[in-house]
Amino acid sequence: VKGCDSESELWISICVSSADTTWDHSVLVGMDMTLRCLFDSQSKVLEWSALTVEWNVVDKHAKKSIVYTFEDGKAHKNKDSLVVDELGLLQSNASLQLRNVTLADEGMYTCRIITPALPPILHLEPLVSLPEKATVTEGEERTLQCDITGFYPEKLAVTWLIQNGSNMVLAGVSRFSRVCTEMAVHNHNGTFSTRSGITLHSSAVKDGKIQIMCQVEHRSYKQPYNRSVTLTVQGGISLFLIFQPLNSNQCPYNSYIYSILFFGSKPLYERHTNRNCNNTGGIGGSILNL
Repeated sequence: VKGCDSESELWISICVSSADTTWDHSVLVGMDMTLRCLFDSQSKVLEWSALTVEWNVVDKHAKKSIVYTFEDGKAHKNKDSLVVDELGLLQSNASLQLRNVTLADEGMYTCRIITPALPPILHLEPLVSLPEKATVTEGEERTLQCDITGFYPEKLAVTWLIQNGSNMVLAGVSRFSRVCTEMAVHNHNGTFSTRSGITLHSSAVKDGKIQIMCQVEHRSYKQPYNRSVTLTVQGGISLFLIFQPLNSNQCPYNSYIYSILFFGSKPLYERHTNRNCNNTGGIGGSILNL
């Protein structure tokens, strides 16, 4: 074989061919030798049933023969002295070990690997929508919704975070906030959509304003994608009345109405009205100091 000449009666030359590369090796008769064959796979760990390995040799008489095959999860070899680590095959290593080398082992060895062609994996980034600003009335709850559309594959994770000072804390773990994420819907174009909501009570909003983050994790992202909304507390207006009706049609009993206008929990304006039997009386009011 070209490039594989014996150096002495005790040494033999072995050539290893893989793809377009050939290596020459010399080994002492009676010793062990490993012929390396590493290959690339589209997945880190292969299934045995999806892999075919073939080692063949061309001897010094130009005769070609197959010395080892691995197919359908089973190994076949023409010599007990030939070894391929089957666990190594799952890690893309098909190296062949020759044990107790003899003169009959001389020749050019070729490693051939067949793996199934896998279709390319398609990743489509989600489109994440969330309002930049929102308000909640003091003493009430507000639900914010994060819409996530047009992503593929289906697997996706949504996390809500609340800014607490300089730190971000996980939402939905206290009685002041609840999180609900719907199951993904399969769209007509093959993509998926979902939505996630967070419900907060105004008491969860410190200092009148907080930052809330909708964090999305998907295979198409190298790192989690974040969208934020600023939630502000606004006061609610309410009217409180005290009414004392006339006791009877006899005078001089009066009717008296006292009203207070509230903004949130803070009184904003007060007013009182009284009437006597002669339909005379007065109205008074004042703006309260907030």
